[in-house]
Amino acid sequence: MSDVLEIAVRETKIVRIGEREYTLTFPVAAVVVLEQKLGRSMKHSTDWFRIKAEEVQPCLEAGLTHHHPEEAATVAAEICNTLDPEAIDSVVDALCATACPKAWGRLLEEMAKARQRLQKGLSPVPNGQGADAS
Repeated sequence: MSDVLEIAVRETKIVRIGEREYTLTFPVAAVVVLEQKLGRSMKHSTDWFRIKAEEVQPCLEAGLTHHHPEEAATVAAEICNTLDPEAIDSVVDALCATACPKAWGRLLEEMAKARQRLQKGLSPVPNGQGADAS
């Protein structure tokens, strides 16, 4: 039972624009609206990991809607209008971490393990083709 309750807890992020703060979260209702806007599934972590640049604004809007329904669209547009292309990856990372915190955590753990293997001169993937393959 505790696993179900733990899974049900939503992650939130605070977005600051100047002096203003906004809360970003993805309850199921926001995910459903986002799926309708994007025309594709957003139920799985792999869906979130494939967010494209043109999908960032609808994702932000959906995530802001729960706490800021009246201004979500305006705030999402304002955020996107301040971003440069280099910032998109950071925003997508934050969206993934907010929508799928457990999957994001596992991904970060695997990346850290791969980095350690590379530092030892081994393949980044266990049993992979690399310096440690026999």
